[in-house]
Amino acid sequence: MKKIIYFVSILFICGLIMSFGKINVKSTAYTNLNGSYMAVSLGSLWHANQSTYSSWRMNDAGNIWHNSGSVNISQKSFTSYKTSDGRTAYTDVVFLSDDYSDRWEGNGWRASGRYYKECPNRFSRMCQGVIELNDYVMWNTSLGRYYSSAEIQYTITHEMGHALGLADNKYSGNIMTQGRLSSIYFGRDDNDSYEARHGKNSFWGGGY
Repeated sequence: MKKIIYFVSILFICGLIMSFGKINVKSTAYTNLNGSYMAVSLGSLWHANQSTYSSWRMNDAGNIWHNSGSVNISQKSFTSYKTSDGRTAYTDVVFLSDDYSDRWEGNGWRASGRYYKECPNRFSRMCQGVIELNDYVMWNTSLGRYYSSAEIQYTITHEMGHALGLADNKYSGNIMTQGRLSSIYFGRDDNDSYEARHGKNSFWGGGY
């Protein structure tokens, strides 16, 4: 009887160690569960550009993620469409731009972009992701302050990562690192975050 109790105790302790080990392994994975619905369920992400920034930038950002990840990203000329049962559906993401200096809960004077979702109501799955690009920070003609082409591209690629369901992470050398950055390359944390969101072996970003 003592041997059985001892054996069960050992199994319990091993289980605890394995549980803590899993938590540690995932500690570099940053995911945002408010990511695009279609990207999660259908393996695709459609985006439309209604901003003043060139559409090739959005295509490049999509290609950067798609080349390494399992989600198919493509640009569309429309923002809504009819489903086979007659309902109105929306592209996963629409890009907008404006001077947002007096908006974004007080962060518009310093943030270059943000992602959020618009839904008809909290129970609806017919939602649309919105990426707002901040002209006040990135292309301010009155102050003569401009982001470089690489910095604009980094911002757009970073925000598209949010649309894919990834959150910001605090480690440098990743696309999902916050800041005014220009080096667009994947890090280990981008890889971990993407795979935590979309499944094992769904991404290869060169972070390893």
